[in-house]
Amino acid sequence: MNEWPVDLILAGLDHPVAACAPADVRAAITGAGFGPELARFLAGLYACANGGTFYDGAFRIIPLWGEEGSGTLGLLDWNAPGDWQEYAPPYADAVFYFCINAFGDLLGVPINEKAELAADRVVVLWVEEARIEVFPIGWPLAMSRFLENIDHVGDFLARRREYEWAVAHLGKPEANQCFSWKVPPVISGDESIGNLEIVADYVHVSFTLQVLRQALPA
Repeated sequence: MNEWPVDLILAGLDHPVAACAPADVRAAITGAGFGPELARFLAGLYACANGGTFYDGAFRIIPLWGEEGSGTLGLLDWNAPGDWQEYAPPYADAVFYFCINAFGDLLGVPINEKAELAADRVVVLWVEEARIEVFPIGWPLAMSRFLENIDHVGDFLARRREYEWAVAHLGKPEANQCFSWKVPPVISGDESIGNLEIVADYVHVSFTLQVLRQALPA
């Protein structure tokens, strides 16, 4: 399995982050019941980019631990069984999520029924469409393309043009917030700034998926 492009990641961070010991990452993930191979896979990323942001805040690595009282969810909170995943589309619970963009789309890797890494593939839950997409590329290579914006991968996954447009009108979301459509365009909401707001990212994911579960055909 390829290693994470650490030099590119460090160069691409908006701000330096505190070091996170790989052993602590592995212990946290396996201690929550997930597989050791998944923990090993993520340890290299979290050692250099735990909670880091890229593209001026448009894309974030979910922090290993949340901040009590701040509303910031940690890695294990986002991946706890049930909760928001109850409203997600099929197969969304077969993914371990560790990245999020400023529109609340969650990105991760597929896991199997034993909560172990199933494959090194990029998976995206496009929240405002309630749709899972699996890409035929592994994460270390995808991260290199993302950070160098090869073939506009950075623009695509970070939704940079939409992000810059939204920031110009509404300002930047905080670390635990994202942009959210009041009425998602997929159910005829207007793609205008008046239909967009900044909310807590967990609220956006949970509420949007509930709305779409009711509004979209099964």
